[in-house]
Amino acid sequence: MDVALDGANHNLRKKLDVELYSLLLGILLRVISFLSKSRTRLPYHWTELWRSLLSLIRFFASYASDLKDLPGVPPLLDTLVNTIALSLSTGDAFLPSATEYDDLFYKLVETGDVLVKFRDLYNLTERKERNSINTLVGVSEHYYRLIEENKRKGGSGGSGVGRWTSGVSSAVFLGPEQVAEVIKNGYETLAIGGAKEGLGEWERYREAAEKVFLKKVGRVVVTDAKELVEEML
Repeated sequence: MDVALDGANHNLRKKLDVELYSLLLGILLRVISFLSKSRTRLPYHWTELWRSLLSLIRFFASYASDLKDLPGVPPLLDTLVNTIALSLSTGDAFLPSATEYDDLFYKLVETGDVLVKFRDLYNLTERKERNSINTLVGVSEHYYRLIEENKRKGGSGGSGVGRWTSGVSSAVFLGPEQVAEVIKNGYETLAIGGAKEGLGEWERYREAAEKVFLKKVGRVVVTDAKELVEEML
């Protein structure tokens, strides 16, 4: 997971290597699917994973004009969105504590306005049979409403409370602790709908189907090894 996460974080560019990112996100989806099905609670820096996945959504939203027409982008976005949706719907089965689960919701609410922009730029509602973007937007909007209600009830939190400005109205004065409390209380009224069936399913690996890619990897490894040896001589 660390290799996939680092690869996703450090290879972002306008001329995106879609094939690489499809592999990286596919690995993350498979791992999360296995953990949820086996109910294995894995200690991991989940906060970094949530941040990276949602940063990818921000990246795609920011550079849609450069990325949306690249071959393979629609299924790549399906995998990205569905990985987050799978984590939302099954996180209680594989996350080691409620803290990591709450943090995912917290970061999703922060990204609320970007999610809507991302959905519209790539027309993801037209891919609702393959893509669970409405699940992410629905969760974000659910907590937006709760935060607004909390504000109207006078939940400003007193002095020293930071302003909650990302993804929700800048007029809402709630600090991280207050927002976290809203998220915990909001589970009771949250219905995670819109997720496509079989989020954790994937096509089984077949070496024959990856011959071209494996040959490419082999050539790159040989070339890099030759250059390294020449530098050492």
